[in-house]
This record gives sequence, C-alpha cells and structure tokens, in this order.
Amino acid sequence: MADGMWSLFSELHPGRNTWGVKARLVRAYKQPKFDNPNFLEYFTTILHDFSSKGILGSMRISIYEDLEEKKKLVEGKVYKIKNFCVMENNARTKTTRHEFRMLLHTQTSILDFVKNDFPMIMYAPRDLEDISLQQNIPCC
Repeated sequence: MADGMWSLFSELHPGRNTWGVKARLVRAYKQPKFDNPNFLEYFTTILHDFSSKGILGSMRISIYEDLEEKKKLVEGKVYKIKNFCVMENNARTKTTRHEFRMLLHTQTSILDFVKNDFPMIMYAPRDLEDISLQQNIPCC
C-alpha cells in the first residue's frame, strides 16, 4: 500500500470493498441513463491519485443526492475515499486509461483531505492526430 491503509490507483483490483484512496476530484458530472437521456442514473467522477494516475468513479444518483445533503463535492479538492468496490472499466465511454473503475456505494465514506503537496495534474494532453481519428481517448 502507498501509505498504510491508503492505496494508489495502480494497486486497486476487484475482489474487496474496503479500499482506501486519497484522490483529487478532477471532474464531476451527472450522467443520464444511456437509453433515456431525461433520467439521471449516475454521478460520475474522474479522480487522480498522488502518482497522478486517473480513474473513473461513479455512484447511483440516489446515493449522490444523499451525500450532497451532507457534503458538497468540489472539483479540484482532495478527498479521502474509503470502502468502495473496484470493477472492470467497461463503461461505454472511457474517460481514463485505468483498466478498473471505482463504484461508490452507501458504505463509502468521503472526507476532505488537506495536503498542500498533492499534485495538481488534472489532465493528460493528447496528440491532435489521435483526437482527429475519433478514437476513444481518455483524459487521464
């Protein structure tokens, strides 16, 4: 583990739900259901850890709404996130290069973490040629 009970994203794998990470919230958005754009299904996040590796995180919109009453998640802030599942990243759109994604649930805890030396790398540049080929290019 990277720091006692805290792991880096490169250490995550499916098979347990007691992971703990420290991560910067790069981007957060509400994602509609694929076949019904009028129905919000997930609250989706792009996170990066201390090594600047990115990962996709998501939670059902109902869990996000319960969380939102207690804590406002802010892009750019660093959080300690504990007790989540790790799954294969089989999302229709890949927003990160990581092979897995985090699934946050009712037992997940998200706490503010103030760390002045936490990296601010929020995006990974891509070649224009890659983008113009309309490939599935992740941002982190």
